[in-house]
Amino acid sequence: MNKIKIPTWLRISVLIFSLIIGLNNKIATANDSREFLRLGNSYADKGDFDKAIIQYTKAVEMNDYYSIWAINNRGWLYRYMGKLDKALADINKAIELNSQDPAYCLHRGDIYLDMGNVDKAQADFNLTIKLDPKNSNGHFGLKLIYDLKGDKVNSALELRKAKELNKNLADEFVKGAHKFQIAKREEQMKKCLEYAAELNSNIK
Repeated sequence: MNKIKIPTWLRISVLIFSLIIGLNNKIATANDSREFLRLGNSYADKGDFDKAIIQYTKAVEMNDYYSIWAINNRGWLYRYMGKLDKALADINKAIELNSQDPAYCLHRGDIYLDMGNVDKAQADFNLTIKLDPKNSNGHFGLKLIYDLKGDKVNSALELRKAKELNKNLADEFVKGAHKFQIAKREEQMKKCLEYAAELNSNIK
């Protein structure tokens, strides 16, 4: 059986085409922050917060469309690590870039609550619900505010709303507890587990 002879010009053309495709892929990676963001998320999921912060910072420095997600994610990790000033700075920047995203307002509310600034936390949780009325975390945040203020009636109402809007909200707090455990912040870990238990209980 005779072998098919591929013309030299065709082989060269295929080689050049392959090189161009590979170069374009490298340029795409170099020109936006998605790969750094992906790596940051991967490290965060594995509990390697320091490496995650490094990757998120690289994504932030790219200053492109995806950088705002890296700013938010880095700020959220700083919160788990107890670096609340850095966390607040990042979330404020995210809100400055996009003030209509309820997740950023929610995150800032949580940070203010950690800082003990109840009034600012309440304002952000209210803003979260204004932007997204079905945001279960925003309602649970208000529940915590009312607990601190001794308002049992509104606390119960917000807890009910949170549970009705998201039957799996307790699972989110369990995941949060795990992140705090990794960061060796036992008090915050215990709070998350308490919140999860409260969400799983029946409302009396």
